[in-house]
Amino acid sequence: MGTTDAVMPLRRGIPQIACSAAFGDYGFKAVGENELRKIDIEISILSPYKKIKNTDEIIMGKHGVMVTKDQKTGLLLPQVTQENGWSKEKFLNEICTEKAGLPYGAWKQKGTELYVFTVCNFSEKEMGVKY
Repeated sequence: MGTTDAVMPLRRGIPQIACSAAFGDYGFKAVGENELRKIDIEISILSPYKKIKNTDEIIMGKHGVMVTKDQKTGLLLPQVTQENGWSKEKFLNEICTEKAGLPYGAWKQKGTELYVFTVCNFSEKEMGVKY
């Protein structure tokens, strides 16, 4: 959960988005107090998007991808491919179907635009934060 636009400084945006992810994501049950110590917060800061013409430009594990078509947009972070062991085709289809609400294979269709980006990500665990 997050935002793809730089609408506020990180120092304000990170706490707001973290709270939204914990308590306002309708896809999940709100985080309970007993779960707080078990959570490892991970933050991914996205680079500017770069429009690509060919999927050969996507470097798996390095690039996240955003797909847009017919005013629908979806994206997945680069670490998702590593966590799931997905192929490039599976990654693109997941963005289309699960994130953008587009049909399977929409990334191959005329009028679909693809963008890549990188992320700077870090987590509490990596930074040695303990509560």
